[in-house]
Amino acid sequence: MTTMTITEASRAGLSSLVASAEAGNDVPLSRHGRVVAEVVSAEEISSLRRDRDTLRDAALVMARFATD
Repeated sequence: MTTMTITEASRAGLSSLVASAEAGNDVPLSRHGRVVAEVVSAEEISSLRRDRDTLRDAALVMARFATD
């Protein structure tokens, strides 16, 4: 996973970044040496959202058990 500056990403073009993400290669984008965004596939985002929801549900269950 190679970090690109915003300028490099702009020169590479959006379609290139999307193709890379679709191929499973996340593309971190940096500005002034700090990662500020990342291009990832829609599949990866869906997976992360499912994981987030599962963890949220588990935390709620644990909180209920802790207060019973």
